[in-house]
Amino acid sequence: MRWLMALFMLAMGQATFADGVEQMKSFLKGLEVFQADFTQTIVQGTKKERSSGLLTLQRPGKFRWDYEKPYPHLVLADATYVWIYDPDLEQVTRRTQAPALEGTPAQLLTNDVPIDKSFTLSDKGEKDGMIWVELVPKDKESQYVQFNLGFKREEVRIMRIVDKFNQVTDIEFSSIKRNPALEEDFFVFEPPEGVDVIHQ
Repeated sequence: MRWLMALFMLAMGQATFADGVEQMKSFLKGLEVFQADFTQTIVQGTKKERSSGLLTLQRPGKFRWDYEKPYPHLVLADATYVWIYDPDLEQVTRRTQAPALEGTPAQLLTNDVPIDKSFTLSDKGEKDGMIWVELVPKDKESQYVQFNLGFKREEVRIMRIVDKFNQVTDIEFSSIKRNPALEEDFFVFEPPEGVDVIHQ
């Protein structure tokens, strides 16, 4: 009888662990700040581009992608605007944040409203040592077809993005920090003197 109970508990534990939707909800619960090194790989046909840097998110509505390789540039959202700064071009693009992020990976991770309001969620089970969940934007005008998140020990390790042009972007996370302390002005961006600022 004891072994039957142990087998039942093991099966229940495995079922809970294998649920990608629950893994994602557990990851988001209590999350205020997420910081990690990232490696981003974009594949379209036979073409492959790779970049890396540091990602910092603060919920709700703020994020900062510091690209370091192959060349530095910055994408920063301060909850009002999205700033894209290219030091080589000496150019900054500023966009109003809400419409710019609708249905995007940034909205997925930084929004503080229930995630199933904007996305349809599906558990995809275990693969490559991770538990997967698929998210499909409910906005039919979204430029993205789907997102797949891979979790390991309730931390997101990879995000796979497919857009409507069938371009696949993999973002792998490492050196993850959950709710680290940040400087008060971490998400404040002031365009450097002399750069062109384009408003969109």
